[in-house]
Amino acid sequence: MKKTTSNKLSLFPANARSNTPRHAEIAIHAETLWRFKGCPVACDDEIWLEAERQLLARNDERLSFDSDAVMAELDGQFPGSTGMATTSL
Repeated sequence: MKKTTSNKLSLFPANARSNTPRHAEIAIHAETLWRFKGCPVACDDEIWLEAERQLLARNDERLSFDSDAVMAELDGQFPGSTGMATTSL
């Protein structure tokens, strides 16, 4: 039997599954940094790591979210009473 989910939450972008930038993205950003720094010699590793750090930081910012917006979306997905309710076990 095939399972389907009809109420998917969109709390995270679809491409937010991986925070790691791809090799090609790092290479392009590293070349940009290298050119910006005046095309220095023998700094490849340093520039590559800097590009990777910058892209990771940028991706981390994309993954952060506003908790009020998340709660509003959850309230929309699960309507009903809010607040603390007394339950007996």
